[in-house]
Amino acid sequence: MNTRTTPLQEHEMALFVGRRKEKGHILTLIENGLNCAVSGNPGVGKTTFLNAISHEMKAKYPVVRISMPVVDTAYFYKKILYGLTELIPGGEEEIREKLAYTQEVETLIRFLFKGETLSSLEEEQMLSLLGTLLKRQELWRHRLFSLEEMRKASVKLIEALGKKVVFLVDDLDKALGDDVPKGTVPERLLAFFLENYEVLNAGKGVWAFSLSREFYEDMQGLLNAETKKSLLAMVNDIIPLPAFTEEEFRELLYSRLDGRPEEMFAEDALRLLFGLAKGNPRTLMFLLTRSLRAALDQESGRISAGEILSLMSDALALDEKSLAILRRASEDPYVIAGDNRLKEATALDTVSLSMRMADLASKRLLVPDYIDKQKVYRLPYIHGGSITEGGKREK
Repeated sequence: MNTRTTPLQEHEMALFVGRRKEKGHILTLIENGLNCAVSGNPGVGKTTFLNAISHEMKAKYPVVRISMPVVDTAYFYKKILYGLTELIPGGEEEIREKLAYTQEVETLIRFLFKGETLSSLEEEQMLSLLGTLLKRQELWRHRLFSLEEMRKASVKLIEALGKKVVFLVDDLDKALGDDVPKGTVPERLLAFFLENYEVLNAGKGVWAFSLSREFYEDMQGLLNAETKKSLLAMVNDIIPLPAFTEEEFRELLYSRLDGRPEEMFAEDALRLLFGLAKGNPRTLMFLLTRSLRAALDQESGRISAGEILSLMSDALALDEKSLAILRRASEDPYVIAGDNRLKEATALDTVSLSMRMADLASKRLLVPDYIDKQKVYRLPYIHGGSITEGGKREK
């Protein structure tokens, strides 16, 4: 069983589900030597998707993985150089030496300018680092890698490899910083691509990036035609990763719970979990993990929707009456304000229940719908039928 919220790694690809269309699309682009990107909401599986692509590609081509957690172009070049020097056996000792020396000097600077008292362990590390630096010959600034030198070295190594190499860059838009106003991300990204044009088009290198959903939306609605045209000249296609379909979510659930979710969760609990997660695998894994831990602590049997709502009541910020409505919605395909059982459970009249349901809909915990012109509410994302029995999805 694997319900952790972190991305799947390459050795866990047996658990990878869905994304068949998107996977086939991006593999075709890479095979044809075209740079591309995927975009999506946080937790929708962008990193896992890139790990799956890496797993596929490694059988045919060298793959270099780069994550962009910081606003640092030098970091980007270092990751390229470290990845490529591992692929090229020997012959690039000068680049390796300059990389190592640059890294040592930067580590020492971080120690010296930390601005607080060093621990004894950190002092030992700093003294050891100083000793290593002092043993080196000609400790002059010209031995440090400048940005321009790293850029040229990256181009040199990509061309020296002499064959297709696939670069997978995760969270590229994080490299632009957290202060980028909405609507300006594509322009900033275009500037990044233009700055690194020589690297991104060197040799037989092919690049695939992951980007936020905001970037994709900006691309669709806020860009002038010239900027969009320029960006698409750098990245031939941008593939959105949508929320999982209900069928894919069911496949994901069975994959992560060893094919036996019905042994751990009651049907109403699974429906509620699907409704709360809304097709986001990270959210689903978080809810599964938290529910299973609570059940283990209490040594209870199958987990019910009521137990999940009790566990999540603080996070949902709902009172008992609203929780009762959600519990009822987890048991049936839809709820109506005139439901006598719901009136009895909540001690509310039809008008009050209608207002409560509208409030839950505004919080995206219920979805309004109509049956024979009567307004009803259902859980988001769930379209009736059984999860554990592979129920039919309504059109």
